[in-house]
Amino acid sequence: MITQCKLRPVVNLWSKFGYNPQMLNCPKVKLETHFLKYRSTLKSGSVVAIMSLFVGCVGPAVESFRITPRVLCEGESAVANWDVRGKASMTFLVEPEPAGKQTCRASGKETFMFRLAAASGSKEDEKQVELVQLHPVGAEPIVFGTNRMEGDQVVASGEKNPELWTERVQVASLAACDNRNIQVRHGARAAMLPAGGAPSGELAGTPLAGEWELRSVLTSDEQRNSTLRPKELEILATFACTQVTR
Repeated sequence: MITQCKLRPVVNLWSKFGYNPQMLNCPKVKLETHFLKYRSTLKSGSVVAIMSLFVGCVGPAVESFRITPRVLCEGESAVANWDVRGKASMTFLVEPEPAGKQTCRASGKETFMFRLAAASGSKEDEKQVELVQLHPVGAEPIVFGTNRMEGDQVVASGEKNPELWTERVQVASLAACDNRNIQVRHGARAAMLPAGGAPSGELAGTPLAGEWELRSVLTSDEQRNSTLRPKELEILATFACTQVTR
């Protein structure tokens, strides 16, 4: 059974910080089995046999579970769609903020994990989807493991999840972490970030999502001793979230 409902983050007056999602206009989810799906296409003489087959052998299942969009700017809503076999229930929890370096911590967002379960008797199936509520401005670490050497530089590259970080979330400024100079390439643009952590606006307006390349020149000690080379490179991006105009 395909069902949808609207999710809207609202201020929780009983909590000092953050937002809590609230279910709005969610229809009741009816129990549905494969037998009920197929009954309309079968002749009456076959119904009893099919019912015995599916009720006895097929358990509950979450066929699909989607939340769109998965990142919300302040004041926006998301829509959840699901297709389940069995009795459906949905819960969510607020995920704790991930541990981070003091100078490169994420801020300006709350992350919720929604869990959709389908149950039938003692059996249960589930799927989880993450939803992120952004403040108008915030900060997000961009960190990748080093994956190659080029001359005297160590390089780390990777992709910031485009399904999660849509183009509406744009870079405002970048700053280096770990007290080392880092050269950044992203969105056909480049910037040099000084080791002191001073912010740069060279890449302002580019989407947070997409391919990133970080480079850093090795010290003489790091060049001689590979065990001293950084295992990852990290920068901190401040961002602005642009609400969709409908």
